[in-house]
Formats: sequence, structure tokens, C-alpha cells
Amino acid sequence: IAELFANVSLYPNPTQDRLYITGLDRSISIFGWRITHFNGQTIRTSESEIWPSAPIDLSRIPPGTYIFSLETSKGWTNKLFVKQ
Repeated sequence: IAELFANVSLYPNPTQDRLYITGLDRSISIFGWRITHFNGQTIRTSESEIWPSAPIDLSRIPPGTYIFSLETSKGWTNKLFVKQ
């Protein structure tokens, strides 16, 4: 599974107010995502299908380092990002 997500990245990173997903194989469906602060607190979740080209609004999230967890038809992947 790791090779399926090897090209997945978040941009811009660091970011100020929007986050985009790139590098996801088009055959993989996205079922939802979760943003978790490095301290373990879940900050935001979505259980709806999203399009990788659609921005994720981070304007209400305080600055810090976060884990972005993406639930897909092929499993979960986690990526780090920094909100400035």
C-alpha cells in the first residue's frame, strides 16, 4: 500500500489558509480525511468524498504542525503539514 501513496503530497506546505492534495492515483477514491494536531487533538474531520483538486480551508486552524490523514479506497495515508 505504501507505494500507492508514495507520490501523494500536500501543498503549499507550509500553508496559511488552504491545502491541496496532489499525486493521488485517479483510480483511488477519497472517503474522508482528518486533521490532528501534533499533541493528538483532532482538529477537523470530513467523512464526505472530496476531489483532490478542491482546496481544504484551514483559515480557522491555529498555527502549528499537523497530521493530515486521508481515508481512501486503498487504505489510509498520513502526511505532515505546517500551518503558519
